[in-house]
Amino acid sequence: MSSLTEKYVAQVVRRLPENNRADIAREITATLSDMADARLAADEYPSPAAAAAAERAALEELGDPSRLALRYSESPRYLIGPELFPVFTRLTAWLLPIVAVSALAVNALVYVLATPEPAVGGMIGRMVGNSILAVLLAVAVVTVLLALAERLLSEKDKAQVAAPATRSGWSVDDLLREPPVREIARPEPIASLVILAVMALVPFLPTSFFYVGHLNAGGGFLNPDLWDGWIPAYLGFLAAFALIEIWRLASGRWSTAMLATMMAADVAFAAFLTAAFLSQDVLDPALFTGSGGEPGWYQGAAVVLIWVVTVWDQLATVKAYREARSLRPARPR
Repeated sequence: MSSLTEKYVAQVVRRLPENNRADIAREITATLSDMADARLAADEYPSPAAAAAAERAALEELGDPSRLALRYSESPRYLIGPELFPVFTRLTAWLLPIVAVSALAVNALVYVLATPEPAVGGMIGRMVGNSILAVLLAVAVVTVLLALAERLLSEKDKAQVAAPATRSGWSVDDLLREPPVREIARPEPIASLVILAVMALVPFLPTSFFYVGHLNAGGGFLNPDLWDGWIPAYLGFLAAFALIEIWRLASGRWSTAMLATMMAADVAFAAFLTAAFLSQDVLDPALFTGSGGEPGWYQGAAVVLIWVVTVWDQLATVKAYREARSLRPARPR
C-alpha cells in the first residue's frame, strides 16, 4: 500500500465508527488495488510511473474521502440530509464557541453590575445557566433553518447552499496538502488545562465567596497547616499535569510513552491524595466547629471517590489511545 492510498484510507475511516474502520479500510484498499490493476491490465510489466499514475486515477475516481465516508456511514440523517449536513456541522462548530464565550462574558458583566453584593457562586450560576440556554437556542435555530431548507429548497438550491462547506473540486493532491490527522483534538488538552487552573485556585478560595464565610471568618476551605508541605506538593502535581497536557497539545498524537506517563501520573496523584485524606484534616477544622459537624467524617468517602475517578480516567485514557491507533493506516507485513 502506497502512502497516498494510506492517507486516503485514513481520511475515510477517521470519520466512521471505530468498530467498522478495519473492515472498511480493507475494502477500500482492495477496491483501489483492483481499480489500479484494471488500468494496468494491458501492460504486462508496468513501470513505477505507470503504477503511480494508475493509483492516482483510481483515487480520483473514488473522489473526496469525506463524501465516500458518508456513503459508508450507518448514521441516519432524516432531519437534515447528506447534502446539507456538512453545512450544519461546520456552522455549529463555528457558531457555538462564539455564542458560549459571548454569553458567559455578557452574563458575568450584567451580574456584577446589577447585583449589590456579588458572590462567585451566584455569578457562576447565572453565567452557566444562561449560557447553556443561549447555546441550545443557537443549535435549535440552526437545526430548524436547515431542516426547512432541506424540505423547501430544490436539489440545485441545496447544492448551492452546501457549496461553501464541501469541496467539489477534490483532487489527489489534496491528500498531500492536508495536514496530518490529529489523534488528540485540541479542545481536549485545552479543557484539561482550564480544569487544572480551577483546581489550582482551590487552596486560595475564601469561604466567603460561597456564602459560608461565617464558619471560619472567611478563611480558606483547606486546613492552613497543609501549607507546610501538602499544598505545595498538590500544586506541584498540577504543574506536572499541565506539562503533560501541553505535551498532548503540541504533539497531537498518542504514543506509548505518553500513555504510560499519564497513567503513572494519575496513580501517583491518587496515592498522594489518599495519603493526605487518611493522615491529615484536609478541610479546615473550623468549618466543622462553626457548623457543629464532626471533623474527618468525609475522609473515607473522599478516598473512595478519588479511586473511582482515577479508575474511570485510566479506562478513558486507554480507550482514547486504542481509538487513535485504529485510525493509523496498517503497515504491510
